[in-house]
Amino acid sequence: SPPSYWRGVGVVSKRLYNLLAPFYSSENERRGKVLLLTAGMIVLLLMESGILVSFSYIQADFATALTNKDRQAFYLGIFKYFCTILVSAPLFATSRYCQERLAVECRSYLTNRLCSRFFNASAFFALRLEADAMAKKRIDNPDQRIADDVKNFSASCVSVLVVIFGKFVRVLSFLGVLYTISPPLVGFIIAYCLLGTYMTGHWYGAKLKALHFEAQRLEANFRFGLVRVREYAEEIAFYGGGDR
Repeated sequence: SPPSYWRGVGVVSKRLYNLLAPFYSSENERRGKVLLLTAGMIVLLLMESGILVSFSYIQADFATALTNKDRQAFYLGIFKYFCTILVSAPLFATSRYCQERLAVECRSYLTNRLCSRFFNASAFFALRLEADAMAKKRIDNPDQRIADDVKNFSASCVSVLVVIFGKFVRVLSFLGVLYTISPPLVGFIIAYCLLGTYMTGHWYGAKLKALHFEAQRLEANFRFGLVRVREYAEEIAFYGGGDR
């Protein structure tokens, strides 16, 4: 139902804030670099949107020159297109670098933070006792979750931030272009996007989330089993356990 859906969104948002807020706080020794990378990424995304809008105008002028058989406008369009490519290539590469670098910084900080809490006051042993006592509600494979899930979480957070902010800016940019052509079309596109996003997230998001979580759990168990085989390789080979 819609109330439970938005309640779940609130819970997830609160958890994300609790995880990422210290990353941008004074608690992080590399806070200055993190803020610089984030600001650089945002500025570059704005510049990317501007370049894409410029591309649309250049392509329109180029098509008009071909239709009118205007040689001067045609060569001018080629020159503009070439200059835009020269500017956009290093810009997009730098933007990608900032995104990847920010994901690495986030992963490094979260890994160090979780490891310190994992080894503090023998928390790893307490988790093992809890896993034995509550098999159904246990935190499975906490060590592998620190190693793998933190990487996936960091990359996903940066990717989602880039997608949401970048798409939002591009939608606003191109809506201005579309509004000059057909104002009713702008309203239809906004309604279509909102309805499609809600239907996708409400109908498929929960099912995909559960399947993804189950897949990660099974993969972690599989990796843990292979590690145990390597650890007890001699005993397994001696008793012929490999045939099982």
